[in-house]
Amino acid sequence: MLLVACVAAPTGAVAAPNAWKLVKRGTPAGPAELAVVGSIVRQPGRIAFRATVTSPGAVSLTVVMSCRKGTATRIGRQRLVGTAPFTRAVSLPLPGADNCAVSATGINPAGPLRLDLLRSL
Repeated sequence: MLLVACVAAPTGAVAAPNAWKLVKRGTPAGPAELAVVGSIVRQPGRIAFRATVTSPGAVSLTVVMSCRKGTATRIGRQRLVGTAPFTRAVSLPLPGADNCAVSATGINPAGPLRLDLLRSL
């Protein structure tokens, strides 16, 4: 039930644009409508993804994270769906993590997609 609430949240509890720092810009993967991004984020606080398109359309993101705090490790997977452009925060599988390996794959059937990985300031 909690996972459904996190994924179904309309805005993902996104703060003002200046509250996020770009960690990594995604790269096209195969056809222009696919994009991937991934990185290790140290002291993540909060993590979000920004999907930008040239033509508004329905974008689907699959996010996989492996977070570590001390010796504890947790893995989480989330799916985000929305009409781009949008910025959505995701729930960390281990709150207060020391670091997280994060990757996301996005698809926009309507055309080119740019995917950015963001962290809170």
